[in-house]
Amino acid sequence: MHSKSGLGIGIAFSILAFFIGLGGIAMFIGVGEAANNTLLAFAAVSFLFALLVGFFSWLAPHARCAISIAMFAPITIFVILGYRPSTWFLPGVLWTIALTCGGAYLGSRLGLRRSATSDAQPSKPASS
Repeated sequence: MHSKSGLGIGIAFSILAFFIGLGGIAMFIGVGEAANNTLLAFAAVSFLFALLVGFFSWLAPHARCAISIAMFAPITIFVILGYRPSTWFLPGVLWTIALTCGGAYLGSRLGLRRSATSDAQPSKPASS
């Protein structure tokens, strides 16, 4: 039963990550227009995605790939379809993908370590 609950959590976090990724498009446009700087827009989205994916992967370590792909897919597709053609878009998308996957990797490593230590600790017998 543990694997089915883990699958459900992974699916739920992937759906949530996808909607956060859609919100990342609005953040990308807003920061890019306000600062008039594409690199700053990618940096803002990338660091936010890395933190959130790291947290989700910490909670559901075996779903790290699905969560990270679901989060960076909307902005990647948005940029590839051509929001504004620029030489900074491809490196920016690669930076976003790398940082998001890095956050997922670190979060899952911490999550796996957390679950391994909780499983390895023997339960204390009840004292009467």
